[in-house]
Amino acid sequence: MRLAEVLSPQWALAVITGRRRVEGQDEAGAYAAALRGESSAWRVELGGPVSLRILGPHEGEVVRQPEPQVAVEVKANRDIMGALLYVDGKPVDAKAGGTGARAITFFG
Repeated sequence: MRLAEVLSPQWALAVITGRRRVEGQDEAGAYAAALRGESSAWRVELGGPVSLRILGPHEGEVVRQPEPQVAVEVKANRDIMGALLYVDGKPVDAKAGGTGARAITFFG
């Protein structure tokens, strides 16, 4: 799957997902990048390390709730100004909460 979405004149998002082979084993893989508009071109934004931890559901997990929820924990070494949450290429109406501006859980 490929997803590219212009969010504003200043920001865009690019995502590629699929299967990959690592150390002889097939696994799911994904790469996403924030893009910043600069001088009529898009540049990859390398603002600093950001870690993501999927809280659920995990790959292969069967969810039997009438309204399943997705959640991810985001940590950064600078304040997180905002985030978008996508599932299968579609945006999720997400909410956020956390212990501070550098550790936030997004869910929806």
